[in-house]
Amino acid sequence: MLNTVKQVFRSPKFLVGFFLFIAVLLTCIIYPLIITDDPLAMVGNGNFYAPGTYVNQEDVIYASGELMNIQRDPTAYLEATLTQTNIDDIRAWLKKCTEIAPEEIDDADIETLVKFWNQNYDPAKTKAAKFTSAKRKAYDRIAKAIKQAYTNAKLEIYRKGDNGELEQVKTVNAKTFVNTDDVTTRTFILGTDNFGRDVLTELVAATKTSLSIGLIAGLIATAIGLCLGLLSGYIGGTPDNVIMFITNL
Repeated sequence: MLNTVKQVFRSPKFLVGFFLFIAVLLTCIIYPLIITDDPLAMVGNGNFYAPGTYVNQEDVIYASGELMNIQRDPTAYLEATLTQTNIDDIRAWLKKCTEIAPEEIDDADIETLVKFWNQNYDPAKTKAAKFTSAKRKAYDRIAKAIKQAYTNAKLEIYRKGDNGELEQVKTVNAKTFVNTDDVTTRTFILGTDNFGRDVLTELVAATKTSLSIGLIAGLIATAIGLCLGLLSGYIGGTPDNVIMFITNL
């Protein structure tokens, strides 16, 4: 018996399968002790989440009362970022590369100009309009500056007041960070499914159930075989005699 076990453990294929089985078994035992959530709990609110670590937004952006609107106001950042030369360049590009009426472009404020820009800017149009290489690079820098301004803009959070009107309750700066120890975080190693459920938690729960069924079935089969073997040895007969003995009982 011992020699047979030694021979089996010398097989590379057996060792790979054996260690994989042990890894799965340990995962099914240890993982539920760490992640105690219900495998069918919709932690993602019905959204697909890519694998990664997520921070609870309610912990990061919180305002008392009912949140009615969250908007980003980049005006101040645009005014601080764009120079008069940049604004003149934007007007020149819009007049040459779009069909917007020139009077609308000349009379537009910075916010409206940037709105026209975001709706129409395309590097391919800049190249087709035969701007110089230096000018094309300048327009690329303007595009990056505008994008950065929107990224840095504060989030304004509003709620519905007692008078029924929206009231600003908080602003959140894009460069304000929070300590992850102070907020609720979840790590989805395999992401979530279309119901927002943690795929790994579901997989571990299903694997645990399958292993339990296999173990119980094996124990039952072993118990039946052991009983029949002991009975066969007790009456000293062949399997046919054992069946006849059981029938006569």
